[in-house]
Amino acid sequence: VDVAVVLAPEEPLAVARLAGLVGLTALAETVGSHGPPDKPVTVDAAGALFFDRARLGGGRLAWPESCGEDAVPDWLVFSGMLIASKREAGDPGHTPDSTSLEEEGFETTGVALVESFARHLLRGLALWAEDGAAGARARARGFLGTEAGLPALDGAGWFDPARGGPRL
Repeated sequence: VDVAVVLAPEEPLAVARLAGLVGLTALAETVGSHGPPDKPVTVDAAGALFFDRARLGGGRLAWPESCGEDAVPDWLVFSGMLIASKREAGDPGHTPDSTSLEEEGFETTGVALVESFARHLLRGLALWAEDGAAGARARARGFLGTEAGLPALDGAGWFDPARGGPRL
């Protein structure tokens, strides 16, 4: 399941980058609201999303390479991916660190998850505007656990460039 949102920030990159954390939080809230309620949803500093301690996907944030920290970027793109199925990976024993929506018994996939993500993202952006950066970080802290700081959201820990999707 892939989602991508193009944003037109009004803040310098150093502040606007928080949109990635808002997007990752929205992705985690989406998974949490559609999955079995007894399993934890967490994210790590690389932007990987875990469901019941197994990697389910993650989020990335991109901006123009030439944009400095104090400049307002022309655009930001938050993209998120979730593993819908691991049928192509063969025996589940070959990919013990990851899981899929199918394996975890999610009844909702595809369009409904994307719609839910959009609602959570819009809510998160509105709360950021209302409560400021501290409020956005506080909402994310429940998914980040004790890790401090802003996730890199570069996909290094979960994205497989050879597959063009989440590492299985």
